[in-house]
Amino acid sequence: MLKQSYKSPLVLLSGLLALFGVGLGVQYLFGTGGSPSHPEIPPAISSDIQKPSRLSETSSGQTEEAKTKSLKEMDKERIKLLVTGFWKSNYYGTRYLTIRKDGTATIYYQPNMLAQLVMGGRLTIHYSWDYDPEKTQVLFTATGGFPKKSYEYVMNKWGADQQQTVLDATEQRLLLLDSDDTTKHDWQRIEAIPKSVIEQFQEP
Repeated sequence: MLKQSYKSPLVLLSGLLALFGVGLGVQYLFGTGGSPSHPEIPPAISSDIQKPSRLSETSSGQTEEAKTKSLKEMDKERIKLLVTGFWKSNYYGTRYLTIRKDGTATIYYQPNMLAQLVMGGRLTIHYSWDYDPEKTQVLFTATGGFPKKSYEYVMNKWGADQQQTVLDATEQRLLLLDSDDTTKHDWQRIEAIPKSVIEQFQEP
């Protein structure tokens, strides 16, 4: 269930909760810091340094408009069917996301060395989620988490509700934009969360 430069270790979490980041809901479950550069989506197909032509700008704009229109045409049930499953994203560590048809989600976060200074070695957050087709936004609401100290820190810092704009949603990819209109979370579908990972997040 997610800032741009490492101003303090605390900023690390601004990507964490946003999950969906779920971002863990993520927007803020996934830290901050000297944030790595995120290429534009879609990435440039040429390394030539030149100003885009009016034609290419128009084409790109039409593509984005088409995506937005397509997402707005999806009701909540269609979105649920599309995104249900398992997802993985690398952002200040590794995040695994499970999205369920019943409107719940869980994110398992393995922070990198820098994020561990604040979050510890792991963090689990459970969410409920809802989708607004008109705004093409998803709202994640944290309902619990573990370890308790790390979870409470995230809640006190960013709150339980995280809202993200859906830029792209397909069977293989979820691209979400934080409320800062800058930070993007690129989730790729996986068949299942590895058993070895699940075992690391067993709650006592």
